[in-house]
Amino acid sequence: MKNFLAAALSVAVLLAASAAITAQPARASSHGYGAIATEAGNDDAIGDATNYDSRREAEQAAIAACNKYTSGKNDCRARVWFHNKRCAAYGANDKNFDYAFGNTKSQAERNLHEKFPEGKLIDSVCND
Repeated sequence: MKNFLAAALSVAVLLAASAAITAQPARASSHGYGAIATEAGNDDAIGDATNYDSRREAEQAAIAACNKYTSGKNDCRARVWFHNKRCAAYGANDKNFDYAFGNTKSQAERNLHEKFPEGKLIDSVCND
């Protein structure tokens, strides 16, 4: 009987540990997806995310990070996403926004400036 109780307890502990591991949020992975999100018309409300397992996870994480700066409006939108070991730069002016990519942050920023010289760099970020 004693061995049966010990075995039952061991199984219960293993099941609890397995449930705890399964309930963990998705972790970012190297060379995954990244995204930049902003609130329309508010360059101060911005969020980014890197190294996520999917585009959707990266966009959701960037939106959540951005929404922290919207005074409760929670109206941020993903503006750009990227994949693998890449970088993205996002810029805006009073009328438009644009983005560019590169293999390094500085390259993405240069590409943005060449593509959108009238825009102001708002954010740039890279996957690992």
